[in-house]
Amino acid sequence: MIGYATAAAGLAMMATMAVSGYLAAHAPRTLVRVRHR
Repeated sequence: MIGYATAAAGLAMMATMAVSGYLAAHAPRTLVRVRHR
């Protein structure tokens, strides 16, 4: 159970990092402008 939970948490962290990295690499500058507006 503990090992399975740890693996699930690791996959969730990897997925989050992958999504954040993808957004950081491919997000257009217009999104940044909207955020700072």
